Amino acid sequence: MLALVSSPSNGLRKGNINDLKSASKSVSLAIKDAERASKIPIKRAYLGIGGTTLNSIFSKGLIAVSRADGEITDYDVKRVIHQSEVNIPKISNRSIIHTIPLQFSIDKDISIKDPVGMKGNKLEVDTIFIVCLTQHLNNLIKSVESNGVKVEDIIASPLANARAILGRRQKEVGSLILDLGAETTSVIVFEEDIPISVAVFPIGSDHITNDIALCLQISLDDAEELKRSYGIESATTRKISHIVEARLNDVLDLVGGHLKKINKNEMLPAGAVLAGEGSMISNLADFIKSDLKIPAEAGTCGFLKEEINGKWSCAVGLALLGLDENPQINLGFAMANRTKNFVVKWLKNFLP
Repeated sequence: MLALVSSPSNGLRKGNINDLKSASKSVSLAIKDAERASKIPIKRAYLGIGGTTLNSIFSKGLIAVSRADGEITDYDVKRVIHQSEVNIPKISNRSIIHTIPLQFSIDKDISIKDPVGMKGNKLEVDTIFIVCLTQHLNNLIKSVESNGVKVEDIIASPLANARAILGRRQKEVGSLILDLGAETTSVIVFEEDIPISVAVFPIGSDHITNDIALCLQISLDDAEELKRSYGIESATTRKISHIVEARLNDVLDLVGGHLKKINKNEMLPAGAVLAGEGSMISNLADFIKSDLKIPAEAGTCGFLKEEINGKWSCAVGLALLGLDENPQINLGFAMANRTKNFVVKWLKNFLP
């Protein structure tokens, strides 16, 4: 890891670009800072995409096995996954970023992760599709490539977080990453080494800062410092605890509601791993343990020479995925029905 830099993200609202010119300037500053720190020119980039338009959709596919002897082939797997995509309810103005087969079943009897080589008459699949607003994807590509940097690929930010801070065992037994960002909070849930759900909520750590500034009539900078000291016993912090906890309750109500929706409430043995700027809030893990009734810890990219906190997990995960020979394996799934650069190449057909 040669350099880690950050730049103020102007031109965004709730994680989505609403002012392309301002966003491009922010990207330009970040690129220049990274080139200065690393002492190398930056010509290519892997992009993480988040924002409130990012979410997951479930769908099923069912086909008849093509071979006369009933043996299931790679061709059948591709066909059934494609059929599950065809069966998605109408998703106007959205693009599929990742296609993740969760489980296959043969003749509604045998459930298996990899059906190739087995025999049956009917093959069925449960698939999760991670999707995002097409306009947001277009603007994201433009904001980077207008600065002379080629976009190699686009990856959902929660998956990039997972590459950096989740271990194999955590993904296998059941865990979630909670990324408390500035204006949004994202959640990705893993089980049996596969991401089974992604959700983004329109509340972030900046809302806590704003609440403190309004209630105490202080500057945003002072409010930010008080927010970070939450959980440290002092007369000052006791005064703001109820402000911080009220907003955290709002966030965790949304997260808890999502876990109930997917039947994983209090059912994740590896618990929550914290990422993003909000993960730097003192005692946040303890608050989550108490509220969600699962283990919780701050995420770290501890396998690097220098331990890096979860604030950088998305950037680190993207860099690692760019280096991986087989990124699908390190994410814990095969991105079926999508080749590298598929989304980027498809979108560029529509860019001016």
